[in-house]
Amino acid sequence: MVRKGLPVRGYPKQSPEQERIRGKDTRELELDDTDKSVYEVVNGLSRNPKRIVREYWLFGKSMQEIAWAEKLSKSGVKWRIDAVKDKVARHCLNNVN
Repeated sequence: MVRKGLPVRGYPKQSPEQERIRGKDTRELELDDTDKSVYEVVNGLSRNPKRIVREYWLFGKSMQEIAWAEKLSKSGVKWRIDAVKDKVARHCLNNVN
């Protein structure tokens, strides 16, 4: 999903504010500050963690499938996903006005 020129956010679910509204294009909707924060964090990751979280959030692959593809243990994949979640949460909380 591309909104206001930003690339795909990296996770598949739409928030209620982003759901399609009759007669409205999703690009006309306001961009939430939390979405910007998540984009900044995911965009700033190195290639390996970024690939892992995109496969998990965007493509819906299981941790086991990712572990096989990346030649990691399942706990290694879980640890990386949890680390990204924590980083996103810290970044969003630090940017609260």
